Amino acid sequence: MEQEVRRHLGKAMIFFSVPLLVVMSLVSAVLAHFVAKPTEEAFKKQKQFVSDAGHELKTPLSAINVNAAVLESEVGPSKYMDCIKAEADRMDGLVRRLLDVARLEEPGREHEKKVRFSLTETVYQATLPFESVAFERNIRYSVQLQENCWYTGDPQRIRQVVTILLDNAFKYGEEGGEVSVRLRREGRRMVTEVYNTGCGISKQDLPRIFERFYRCDRARTGDGSYGLGLAIALSIVRNCGGSIRAESQEGAWARFRLTL
Repeated sequence: MEQEVRRHLGKAMIFFSVPLLVVMSLVSAVLAHFVAKPTEEAFKKQKQFVSDAGHELKTPLSAINVNAAVLESEVGPSKYMDCIKAEADRMDGLVRRLLDVARLEEPGREHEKKVRFSLTETVYQATLPFESVAFERNIRYSVQLQENCWYTGDPQRIRQVVTILLDNAFKYGEEGGEVSVRLRREGRRMVTEVYNTGCGISKQDLPRIFERFYRCDRARTGDGSYGLGLAIALSIVRNCGGSIRAESQEGAWARFRLTL
């Protein structure tokens, strides 16, 4: 008798628990949707604002550049005219980066046409423009690239990522210091490392350096940095299915590792 009661009790528990679990799952899904929806809407509005602001700023910037050129031809060069042109160039650089961020976040980016190309040659081409910078600043600049490294993707975007990392390395490196670039195969992956000596990155800044508009050294202004370079690099690498990470010893060195 007791066993029969237990058996019926067990069946009753199963009978009621299964629908209860289903209902709880549905309620959780609905609540999650309502909780996430404001965040998704805010993110969409932010992306739309970035895109709209970038396009809207292009027209007045073009007008400023044209009028500055006309005015300079009439009154001649001056330090004030040079300042106007320099600031207009800085703003133009910011607008281009804003539009780049907006384009990278457009739906369907992962379906872009990809080609097989020499990663060795692409990384090498990205390193060339920095040789003169290294010479001027007395920086030891070394490039070690493994031959016959091939990759399928967008070579222009990959070159852009390497250029961003090198620009950071030289910008935050030290006079008379060291910058190095390494490319090698690790199994089926291609790994590119960009290393520099210098101020490094603090432990507080390290987790946030890939955030948009985040700058480690907020005291440095007018250096052409807007806190967008690494965010753009991260978006490109994610669209490629790769990864990028940074490690550093504050006051000594920093290293970025790009894996494709």
